[in-house]
Amino acid sequence: IALLNDCRPYREGEVAHDLLRIRAAFDRLKDGSADKQDFDRVAVAFNLAKIRAIEIDEALADELESAQDAMIRCKERFKKHGHFGFDGCGLQACEYALEAHETILEASSHKQMQNAMEAARKAIKLQTKHGQQLAQLLE
Repeated sequence: IALLNDCRPYREGEVAHDLLRIRAAFDRLKDGSADKQDFDRVAVAFNLAKIRAIEIDEALADELESAQDAMIRCKERFKKHGHFGFDGCGLQACEYALEAHETILEASSHKQMQNAMEAARKAIKLQTKHGQQLAQLLE
């Protein structure tokens, strides 16, 4: 039963609380009131979405990479100015990534998301191109 439960998509509303927390963190990133925890919450969501997107559609994964690049610029802005924020292109890329993350998460199973987290850890450890990008976001 546990194995079957891991492989079913999330039930409607099952991840709603998590999605609201990610969206609220993103809103704080946009208005400059975010802290590092908000940044990390959004960065991890985008990274997991990209890993799942690689399994789903390479074009979608490419689109999500633009959001990862925008998050790196957002973090650089924090290091220079003491607050997070986006440039115009970055904001558009991240809005798209947030919607994609929500859609992907709602259509995924718990096991698929666990596998995505393991893939992220492995990419960082092996220092693949994607892993370097992940490590840069999480440093």
